[in-house]
Amino acid sequence: MKHAIVLLNGKAGNNYGRRNACRIIEKLNNEGYETLVLPVGPGVSTNTTETLKEYKDWIDLVVTIGGDGSLHHTINALLKNNMEKPITYLPCGTTNDFAASLGITLGGPDAAKIVGDDSITIDAGLFNQEYFSYVAAFGALTEISYSTNQDVKNVLGYTAYALNSLASIPSGLSSRIRASVVSNEFTGEGEYMYGSVSNCHSVAGIESPLLDTVELDDGYFEVVLIKAPDNIAGLVEIASTLVSGDIESKNNTHVIMFRTKKVNFRFQDKTEWTLDGEYGGSVKEAAVSVKRKKLTLLR
Repeated sequence: MKHAIVLLNGKAGNNYGRRNACRIIEKLNNEGYETLVLPVGPGVSTNTTETLKEYKDWIDLVVTIGGDGSLHHTINALLKNNMEKPITYLPCGTTNDFAASLGITLGGPDAAKIVGDDSITIDAGLFNQEYFSYVAAFGALTEISYSTNQDVKNVLGYTAYALNSLASIPSGLSSRIRASVVSNEFTGEGEYMYGSVSNCHSVAGIESPLLDTVELDDGYFEVVLIKAPDNIAGLVEIASTLVSGDIESKNNTHVIMFRTKKVNFRFQDKTEWTLDGEYGGSVKEAAVSVKRKKLTLLR
């Protein structure tokens, strides 16, 4: 019999994982897996990295039940332990951006199989010493993903993000973050309201044509930088560019986008980042790079 470790965020998705845990475990058993279930998430003391290290030689499969933040912690635990184990991701978070990019929908115990027959090998990102699966970002509104209370997410779903975003717009859009950005493809210094390094088709549930052609295994991530506007006309211009995806337009003076394998940021002041919707720390320097085809997911 094969062995699976199940990392269960019981609170994610209106307690979806907790409500369906027994059925999921039963299905895994029917598919030939002996399972070990570990609770993870806010308020849980499980050290995922140490646990996976302890069971490194026992595990054949890692099953993550939760949101993109739960997957973030799973990926870090695997890569920091140099474990090349496949992942089955059962997304049940609030936005599930990365799951959407992967073409994974919530199936769980109602799906034909928990462990899919199709596999995909994709790139991972490294932010200083922390790995991420699909986005590292700073600036306006990025704190919404990790500052929104889990209970509020469960009750309101994506609306919770929208409400928190509306409440944060005045302070978020007035922020001016001075940074220098250095890569082989782009070098510049300026005041930015937002910046991200991503490998996905949407961020916080919001899609833009800028990310339509993203490939998850090409060894490149997409960098989007938005210069801080001076007035409402600048905000309108930014919104228009993001909606159209036309960064080559002569009317675009604020949005910069390029693809890269490695990019360095240096900030005038300590700047907070979010990694896959989780708090990524406050830093004055950030080195972000792509680790090609480091993750295998079954779907």
